[in-house]
Order: sequence, then structure tokens, then C-alpha cells
Amino acid sequence: MIKKKNSKKDFGVKYKVLLFLSIVLIAYFSIVFIFFIDNEYIDKPVDRTYGVKSFTRFEVKEANAVFTGGGPDAWDEHIREKVWIIEDNGLFRMWYTGHRGPRLINQRSSKIGYAFSIDGINWIRYENNPIIDRPSQDQDMSVVKVSDTSYHMYVERDDNYIDLFLSRDGINWTFHSNVKTDATSPVVWKNESEWFMLYENMMGFSYDIHLATSKDGKIWTDSPYNPVLEENRHTVPNSIIYYEGTYHLYYHKATDTWSLWHATSQDLINWDNRQMISSEFSGAFTFIDSQGQIRSYMWYLDGSRNYYLKFGIDIPEYKPKYNKWNPVNYLIEGFIWYVWRRILLLFDFLS
Repeated sequence: MIKKKNSKKDFGVKYKVLLFLSIVLIAYFSIVFIFFIDNEYIDKPVDRTYGVKSFTRFEVKEANAVFTGGGPDAWDEHIREKVWIIEDNGLFRMWYTGHRGPRLINQRSSKIGYAFSIDGINWIRYENNPIIDRPSQDQDMSVVKVSDTSYHMYVERDDNYIDLFLSRDGINWTFHSNVKTDATSPVVWKNESEWFMLYENMMGFSYDIHLATSKDGKIWTDSPYNPVLEENRHTVPNSIIYYEGTYHLYYHKATDTWSLWHATSQDLINWDNRQMISSEFSGAFTFIDSQGQIRSYMWYLDGSRNYYLKFGIDIPEYKPKYNKWNPVNYLIEGFIWYVWRRILLLFDFLS
């Protein structure tokens, strides 16, 4: 009896010692792992809005699409994935692409239309649409307001060219010239002294995004750093925002299907923070309105292919937090897990 009692006492002491050592080891290696081995986490905010709402997280404020196809037999029975919108002297002005009949067949005859709105939600089509009506396939336009009496429109033609049109009112347009070949889907803007264009380069197996600059918006020079955004998938620029020293690019990319993406840059050459915004929406025209809200007109990929208006919400988007893998981390994590499992098994045995 005495021997058996001593055995229980010895086991109790060993158990307490084991438990104490396990707790010390777990605490020690956890501290080492967190603070010394690899604390380089990718946990940076994708956008720092500083007064405007999120560039990467959006919510719908209207239940239904705000801009839809024109209906059966209309020239714009179906609308395509890219619009361009300018808030111009209190009026929202939209240029869009439409075509009649099945999307994959009849888009070869697509044309450019115009619509306007007081609130950016309820749109009125121009009565003399289409405003660009040629035998060619015209779509994916980009409009720059130079002054109250001068507008530039860059139009993708026949999946291979970018043509320039000029206008005094944004409605009546005159063809000026072809400015790019082997190029489509232009996104064009200007500052005080220079013009910029991001476009889809049509050369090669996988189409990527190139950059070009101009002094007058008519003669363009390609960047020596092209391609500036390359992902081994077809990538198509949609729109861009410049805010607080950062460019925010919205583009759609061919993954399993077309999906909407976002990336940031300080120099238009190096693009970071690439992330998918939506797998349901493709093209998106996104801009900051006069009230400081971020508006995004997203083209619904399936079904009706209408445009839905979403607004940036207050919570900024963060990339997932994770630590870089290395063998030391793996062994330490494995050891901590092993000790913890032994403690759990010991508790289960004693209970």
C-alpha cells in the first residue's frame, strides 16, 4: 500500500513538472516566433482614404440597375462593359456602347451613345443616339473634357485600333485621326502639362496593359517600361483615380471568367496591392464625385449585363494578414502544436 501511494505521489509530481515545462516552452517559443523569427506581416491597408470613402469596398444603394439596355429592336438593345462618366457643371454625362442582337455576334456593329442625369441614378438617353455611328465596331471609349468648348473622345475600333474624335459640346463629334494600332480599351486623362493613356496591348498571347504619354492628346509615345501591368492573363483597364499621390486603377481580368480588379501605383509603372474586387462584375467606371463619395458603375457579367451603381463604404479594405513561410517557422509552429496536443491528451487521460 505504501509503495502504491508513493507511486501516485511521484506521478503527480511528474505531471506538475511536465505541465509547468510545457507552459514555459509554449510561452518561450511563442514569444520567439512572434517577435524574433518573422514578424514581417502583409497587413497594410490597400487604401488610405483621408476624407473620401473606400476605394476597394462598395455597397449598392439602389436595388435595381441604374442603366440598362434599350430593349428589343433598339440600337442599344444590349450594352457593353465600359461606360465613361463626367460630372460636368452639375450634370452627370455618360458615354456608353450599345448594339442590337446577341452579344457575341452583333457586337461587331456596336456604336457609341450618350445619356445624362441630374443624380447619376436616373438617366435620360439622348434622343439622336447613337452619336458615333460608323460601319465599324466602336466601343470602350474614354472622354476628356479639355475646356467648356473642347472634348476629346478615344474610341476602340474593330478590336485593334484607338481613334480620336473631337467635339465642342460632347455630343456632336468629328473624327480626327487614328492614334494607336494594336491597342484597345483606352483610359485617358490629363494634368496641367501632360496627357496619359493606359490601354490594352493586343500583341502577344496574353494581352497586358501599356502606358503612353502625350503633350497634346493627339500624338502619343509609349513608355519604355511597357508593359506596366502584366499578369499572364488578359487584363483590360477600365478607369483610374488619382488621389493623395496614389493612382487607383480599376481593370477587369480573365480568370475563370472576367472579374473586376484594383491596383495602386505612385508612378504608373509599378503596380501593387492587386486584388479582386468582384467575381460577379466586370468593367467598372469609378470616380470621386463632387460630394467626396466614390461612385462605381459596375457592369454585371451575367444575365442582363446592366450597370449597377455602387458607393465606396467607410471601412477600408485590408489585405489578408499572413506571415511568410520558412522552415524555421514551420518547425517552431509544429513543435508548439505537438506540445499543446500532448497536454490535451494528458488532461484527457487524467479526467
